[in-house]
Parts: sequence; structure tokens; C-alpha cells
Amino acid sequence: MNPKDLVYLNIGGVKFATTITTLTQKSTYFQSMFRWYNDNQSDNANPTIFIDKDPEPFKYLLTYMREGIIDIPKENDGLARGIILQAHYFGLNEFVRVVKITSWRNSDLCSHKAVIDDDRALKDFDLYFDSFHDSFAESEFLPSAYHSEYSFKKISLRNGNQTWKIDREVLENYSNTIKKELIVSPWKKTFEFLHDEVAFGRIMNFLIYLQLDLPRTDVLLFQRILKIASELDIFEIIVYVKARTMVNIEKRSAPLGLDPIINCSLCLPIQVSDVHYLYAAYFDERFHGFERAFATGILPNGFFS
Repeated sequence: MNPKDLVYLNIGGVKFATTITTLTQKSTYFQSMFRWYNDNQSDNANPTIFIDKDPEPFKYLLTYMREGIIDIPKENDGLARGIILQAHYFGLNEFVRVVKITSWRNSDLCSHKAVIDDDRALKDFDLYFDSFHDSFAESEFLPSAYHSEYSFKKISLRNGNQTWKIDREVLENYSNTIKKELIVSPWKKTFEFLHDEVAFGRIMNFLIYLQLDLPRTDVLLFQRILKIASELDIFEIIVYVKARTMVNIEKRSAPLGLDPIINCSLCLPIQVSDVHYLYAAYFDERFHGFERAFATGILPNGFFS
């Protein structure tokens, strides 16, 4: 080996010994860095070059530059993300190309998986995401799609330390707020919230099981649940509560599905019909929304008859 080929890299405080040949074979970043190197190197100099990057992902990239092996750990999402992002930063174009093609083919965004060629898969990836970083930031497409663990049909709803994965179709059908965001950003995979955990959990149970778990004795929790339902524009919950309450307080004979609640369980199945919308309209004519109904004590007692 030519002594002048030896080089030391300090990546985030960790030293790596390698060769200029290894670094420049696959990396446009290092090709640019060392273009001037041979002409300016003194006879005995093997400099240490500091690069402010995380050393753990770089170990995998150095193995790739030496051996041509792409290794992206499946069990550590953060490390996998770091490896792919550093590959992009260091101009490992073939590495990034393989990641894009493999991830696109693995995902349910790709149609005709069996016949699509590499160039088409790469083109579709680049057309779908405005930038490479978009495939991480909003949609969380990478790195999960590389390991065949990405599903476009599932949306993550995060509230504090809790995460729920809900079918995309369910959210589009039941939450007008989320549906509008998905129309604008169809690749969006995660929604972040900061709501009361218990109330938000009740809303998630509705979206998963279509059952509404409302408290009979906790007025504040009842209010928080309805507030979240209103913010997410989950009209079934809003209409259901208004209609049931109106039927109960009027003591009238209700159509099927709207009978006054007697000895009801806490988990009520939701089945909203046109009749519910009619009674909900009566509720709004009388109370002009939930706030007045709570202030007058109609809710939550009126809901439970």
C-alpha cells in the first residue's frame, strides 16, 4: 500500500483508519475532499480529518465502502435512519439508489411489483417524495419500508407517550379533520397530539372498535372527550351524543336505535342514521352546542337519561 494512501478520520470523536482509495471509490463527498490531497500532501503526513457526524452509522458505511455490503439493522430504527441519512450526506449514490428501489418495491405504494424495473421504481420514489428527507420526516416511509414493515394503510396517532395505529380508511371515514390533511399531504403517516391521555384513549377506542366509552359520573372527562371529538371533527360521536340526549330529555318515543338509555353499559355501540341527525338538529336548536348543555346540567346526565 502506498503510505500516502493511508488516512485517519475522526468521526464525532471516534478515529477510523482507512485509505483514500476506499473512501473515494463510492463516495462523491470524499472524491471532492481528496481531489487536492495528493498534490498537497507532505511525504510523511497522514492527517486526521474531523467530520462532525455520529460514528455508529459511519461504521456501517465504511464496511460498505470496503466490502460493498449494504447492512441496515432492522431492530434499531434510529440507527437505520442514521445509516441511510449519512449515506445520502456522504454521496454514496449507489447505496441510496438501492435503498430507494428496495423500499419502493416493498411498500404498498408500488403497483405491479413483479414487473416494475429498477429505473421506474427509482423514478416513482423521487416523484412521490419532494426530497429524500421527506421520506423520513413526515411519512416515516424510511427506514421501515426498506425492511418491508411500512404500510401506507396505517396511520400513527401519537398523544404524549402513547401511539395508536389506525387504518387510513377508518380515519378518512370518521375524522373530517384528518381526512382534509391527508388530501393535502397524502404521504403523511403520523399525527401528533397533546390531549388528556384518558380522553384521547376513549376516542381511539371508538376509532378502533366503533364503541363510545363515556363516563357517567366524571363530567370533566365527558367534556374532554367531546372536545377532542369536535377538534377531530368526528361527527358520529357528536351527532350520537346530541341525538341520544335530546331523546332522553324529551321522553318521547324514539325510532329504533334512539330509545332512551336505561341500564346502559359504559361502552355504547355507535350506529348513526339519518334519524340521529334529525334529533341532533333539535339539540342544536335548543342548546346551540355542547357548552350550554353542560352549563345547564343537561350533560352528561341527559345522555344517560
